[in-house]
Amino acid sequence: TGEVAIAGHDIARLPPDRVVRFGLGRKFQTASVFETLTVAECLRVARTHADPPSLTSRSATLALPPAAMSVVERSGLSERLDEEARNLSHGLKQALELAMVLSLEPDVLLLDEPTAGLTRAERQGFAEILTALARRDRLCILLVEHDLDFVREISSRIIVLHQGRLALDGSVDEVVNSDLVREIYTGQHVPHAEERA
Repeated sequence: TGEVAIAGHDIARLPPDRVVRFGLGRKFQTASVFETLTVAECLRVARTHADPPSLTSRSATLALPPAAMSVVERSGLSERLDEEARNLSHGLKQALELAMVLSLEPDVLLLDEPTAGLTRAERQGFAEILTALARRDRLCILLVEHDLDFVREISSRIIVLHQGRLALDGSVDEVVNSDLVREIYTGQHVPHAEERA
């Protein structure tokens, strides 16, 4: 029917700010940060829903929820708070956008290809951050990702969509080691057990 719901509310036609109020945060493949603002300013903008800016004073402290602060510290952004976002590497821009999304304090985090363009070390760091968010902060994370090694490392459940349809839904081992997934990723037919006999 085309309905998309969170917490029992149809969100398909709602503007982004209303969707955020239902506890949904999303990060797209390409980082979207405020290039001419500093890292700290980007994070302050992301927090305006909870900490409206004052016209008369400016706080010297950066008040972030624990999940966002964890990303800032683990990624190394904490040493670059006064640097303009445009000067950050691709990986740090990705970390900054993740911290900005987490500043909204979502219950569900949607990620689209979070490892696209990252180095191996950056992918490993991102995996550690996401795993900690899921375990420590009990955050529900849904991601669209084609890097099976990354998916295997951080996931507890995998759903495979192929040509717009649900192809497989199961544990990491069931899905990653399935003949169907090998066929989808290689494009070559993998003989099933009964065909090999």
